[in-house]
Amino acid sequence: MDALSPPSPRSNIRELAIRYHQEGRFAEALKAYRIAILLFPKDTILTYNLGNLFRATGQNQKAIACYELVLRFKADDLSTLTNLAPLYRSGGQREKAVATYERILSLQPHNKTARYFLDALQGSCPERSPDGYVQELFDRYSETFDQHIVSTLKYKTPSLLRQLLSDDPEAPLQYASALDLGCGTGLSAEAFQACSPYWVGVDLSAGMLEKAYAKGLYRELHTAEILNFLEKEERRFPLILMADVVPYFGDLTLLLDSLKKCLTPGGYLLFSTEEGPRDVQLQLCGRFTHSSAYIHRLAEQTGLTLSRHRLETARMQAGEPVVAGLYSFRGET
Repeated sequence: MDALSPPSPRSNIRELAIRYHQEGRFAEALKAYRIAILLFPKDTILTYNLGNLFRATGQNQKAIACYELVLRFKADDLSTLTNLAPLYRSGGQREKAVATYERILSLQPHNKTARYFLDALQGSCPERSPDGYVQELFDRYSETFDQHIVSTLKYKTPSLLRQLLSDDPEAPLQYASALDLGCGTGLSAEAFQACSPYWVGVDLSAGMLEKAYAKGLYRELHTAEILNFLEKEERRFPLILMADVVPYFGDLTLLLDSLKKCLTPGGYLLFSTEEGPRDVQLQLCGRFTHSSAYIHRLAEQTGLTLSRHRLETARMQAGEPVVAGLYSFRGET
């Protein structure tokens, strides 16, 4: 019997590229992908995966080139269109972004994320961010969230809200319980930890809640959409926090009404917004801005008493400071 020949590099390079990619060995994966694509130039899976690698490493123009090449062979490939649309949007290619979201909706009419960003591009203002978009965004972000948002984006909203509460001479030092809505990995509970022995956290992202659970700060953690949670919750809390959550809501009327119902008489509600010139505006990044005048007017209509308010730089985005509105309200007594 003849000796077995060693495996052909031609037959194995495709699998090797994908394995390196899955293992996070991006430099090796890149070399393997390039060789594989030379050998199999019509293999759209390889080209698509290479686009994903470029996207993951922040090489957006190269990712766009890969995705556009895939679409030459498979014009209606939903995965490719879904990955390409936000790259056009974040890169300022508005017309291409609109066309891509419209193509997605022609193939998948009930795609709420595509509709949401098409609204943003066309100047419309929906009620809030789609649950599926928020959940997928933060599930994907959860592994690197704390490191990226604190070290890279210089995020300090929880500490700014903590200072806002501390500056109120009438605010108690201790609260029997505290509700952290959109708790994420628990950065707010860390900043406010000394304020209460009983923390309840709520978030849509299971990935973020896993990180929060590991910190051991919460007595309860709930995977839920905020309005649904508030509607069903029968308890009232003397302290409610929403750090960097309001930017995922447009019209805040229902949200503030729901928050008021879950706030004890005289309790404290603290939240942050992204400050903007209009009452409510959906940005291309998928987050809403709200004006201070709008928040003041709506809170008065709701029956919340403004205790403290200030504008501060809360984080960076694309090298530019993001100005947050920081608010502390008292519930009716």
